Amino acid sequence: MNEDREFEELDFDDEGTVEAKKVSVFVESTIGPNQRKEKLVVSTDASIAEIKATLSNLFGLPDTRNFHLAISGRICDDDDLLVNYDLEDGDVILVIPISTAG
Repeated sequence: MNEDREFEELDFDDEGTVEAKKVSVFVESTIGPNQRKEKLVVSTDASIAEIKATLSNLFGLPDTRNFHLAISGRICDDDDLLVNYDLEDGDVILVIPISTAG
């Protein structure tokens, strides 16, 4: 098996970095009395912090410091980019409250 095959689907720009793509995902909020699910098109070059700001407005959450995002069971770091979570069309991003339990 050719080892280069695993990189064939990636688009690289002239500087050797992966180019952003748009993916259609579902965002599910677990905050509040009613769970809510929305479909969203996101760019994989967006930061987690940018996505959180958008979702804060979409779901009416007052402070992005009170929740985090989880993708495929991984808690996302605000300074990270979506491209690092290998998002594909149809994937789910969970909006999870930050626990106040000590």
